[in-house]
Amino acid sequence: MFHGTFVYQTLLPADRYDVWQFFDDPVNLEKITKPGGITVRRGDADQKIHIDIRTAGMLLTWNALITERREPDYFIDEAVSPPFPLISWKHYHSLHTLDMFTGVTDYISFESRVPVSFIKPVLQWMFTQRKRELLKIFK
Repeated sequence: MFHGTFVYQTLLPADRYDVWQFFDDPVNLEKITKPGGITVRRGDADQKIHIDIRTAGMLLTWNALITERREPDYFIDEAVSPPFPLISWKHYHSLHTLDMFTGVTDYISFESRVPVSFIKPVLQWMFTQRKRELLKIFK
């Protein structure tokens, strides 16, 4: 088992409350995850999130739970059943007002069945794609 952390920061030209409203709806992950191929549904309670990921001809399922939330500052989601190769995943989303901008910091701690050096490039690519889409939305 391998333990890793990943941090990514995005600066958006938007009000923190507008950015919070966007991130507060997990279905918006579909808008910023490119190329497409994910479907997001809320569970019975708003804290449960179910994500279907289509990649390389496979369907992977990701179930997560919002374990902590303080509007408009941060929320934490934790994987209930992450797909292989992940064993655990805890994702802190925090928002900060920076003059006329909102800083978004994603801090992820995870455990994996493969070395961290295989996971981090995938996360870097994923969050770079998300940043590109977020900048289109909050232009």
